[in-house]
Amino acid sequence: MQRPPAAPYQPALSRWGHAWRFVAMLIISAAAFAELGTSVWDSHRWVIPIDLSLGVFSYIAVHFRRRWPVAIAVLLTVVSSFSASSGGPAALAAVSLATRRIWSEVIGIGLLSLVSVQVYAL
Repeated sequence: MQRPPAAPYQPALSRWGHAWRFVAMLIISAAAFAELGTSVWDSHRWVIPIDLSLGVFSYIAVHFRRRWPVAIAVLLTVVSSFSASSGGPAALAAVSLATRRIWSEVIGIGLLSLVSVQVYAL
């Protein structure tokens, strides 16, 4: 069975569509980073610039999620294992991947996300 072209499940996004996705990513990332910042500020302050650098990388990479949905979702999920500020872009990439409704990809990224959360918790 042939897959439909990208247009039916990836319509063009309006400015509003881009804006609310960006705000949602910021809220998720800010919530995760606030927790990190309070826990490591006194003892491991050097982690914060690394985390923010990975976050900036993730915010740039998430713009390519429509061209390479699986690769970007996997990459950002792995990066979010080590960076709280990457949580927002990783969540958007996973949800974007889920809109394709290819169950093997959805289950795979879901399992990888579970592993990522456990690695981050360590």
